[in-house]
Amino acid sequence: MSILIEINQTIILILLLNIKLLMSKLNDSSPYFDFSPPSPSLHLEYELFTIDTAQHLWDMFYQDTNTFISPKFKHPSHFLKYTSYQTSYARLSENKAGCDYLFKNKEGKYIGVLHFYDLGKANYGTQEAHCTIGFAIAEAFRRSGLTTEAVKHLIQFAFEKHQMYKVLAYTEKDNTPSHAFLEKLGFQLNNEDYYYTQKYNYYELERNT
Repeated sequence: MSILIEINQTIILILLLNIKLLMSKLNDSSPYFDFSPPSPSLHLEYELFTIDTAQHLWDMFYQDTNTFISPKFKHPSHFLKYTSYQTSYARLSENKAGCDYLFKNKEGKYIGVLHFYDLGKANYGTQEAHCTIGFAIAEAFRRSGLTTEAVKHLIQFAFEKHQMYKVLAYTEKDNTPSHAFLEKLGFQLNNEDYYYTQKYNYYELERNT
């Protein structure tokens, strides 16, 4: 098992270098949206997910046995496709733009990732403005209260900096801990306005105006 882990780690490092070289050859297009990270919160600091920080995301989740952690974070080929998309095309889209933010504690230990996506130029700055969020935290830090701190901070960031009118989140039908977590944060279940409701529950949180 340890040999397999070392091989996977080596593959990731090599492929990340290749992606970095490829990205450097792309044109210097600028994102429509400002994806600078949120300011620090009480116990956490945040930074934009990049090629240079991708190894930290891989290290957090590639051995995680939790079935609700995305397979994209556990298999080298899936992870590299995810990294390539998130660090290039997702940033440049004007209709479905997004990014990831890694978060770490004050000691510098990376402990989780926040997803911030589905930003659209057409409704940005209007009362139709909305985004979708997601999150994952490393096993050792679950039930520590840090997920709540990070997600609340991201919601505040979406409402205040990006002036989102509505924040969306969705999770698997059988992921009851996430259902309870989102409801505790004030999200309301709405499966009437979305597709794929046989697989997911959809939640909404509107900004107080």
